[in-house]
Amino acid sequence: MNLFLFLILGHVFGDFYLQTNEMASNKSKHFLRHIIIYTLILVMIYMLLNGSDFVFIFGGAVFLSHLIIDGFNRYVIINLHDKYNWIQVVVFLVDQISHILVLVIFLNYFNRIYFDLNSANNYLLFITVVSYLIMPSSIIVNKVIAMINDDESNNSFKLDEGTIIGILERLLIFVMGITGNLSGIGFLIAAKTMVRYGEFDDKNGKVSAFRAKYLIGTLTSVLLGVIFSMVFIGLKSNIP
Repeated sequence: MNLFLFLILGHVFGDFYLQTNEMASNKSKHFLRHIIIYTLILVMIYMLLNGSDFVFIFGGAVFLSHLIIDGFNRYVIINLHDKYNWIQVVVFLVDQISHILVLVIFLNYFNRIYFDLNSANNYLLFITVVSYLIMPSSIIVNKVIAMINDDESNNSFKLDEGTIIGILERLLIFVMGITGNLSGIGFLIAAKTMVRYGEFDDKNGKVSAFRAKYLIGTLTSVLLGVIFSMVFIGLKSNIP
């Protein structure tokens, strides 16, 4: 079992799956509550897998870093979103990278874990990657679409028809990628397009914005599926 991968999995659940739409939509009201829940999850994982060594330092580092990172990101979005519609996507990516870097730096400095992954568990790696393909990837797809179409964007996760299709699409591409059958992506996109072809028709003499959203969302979803399959293959190759 690998402490780092377990903490990454805890990060995904704490930052996404255990953050309700109400909490995500009303950050100012639930800001501290979210950080406390997130910190408790990572601290519990750290204690169970690593004992009590440095646990209070770890908890403090996680809490303070999350407070600073999320606080700074909220400030940037509030002050710059009206000027730059792409800021939501950039902030989201920087937010996720920053949280993971905090874990990497702490474990490397205090626990002397150098992430060679020789002791990592394949099933844990698989679950971690799949968890990223579901909710976090759905949110980033929505943010990219909102960025291009200059729409409002938030961190809410709504399990509607389009979201379910996107999740299944990424999971299928991930399976194709790790089994060496990426050529099937073309067939998958063609089948998806045929099913939704009727929605491409012009409405009231105007070209429906659905076409652009469909293409942007599909390509972003495919890209995420390919990227995560490459990440899985790359990390798995270091596991005996």
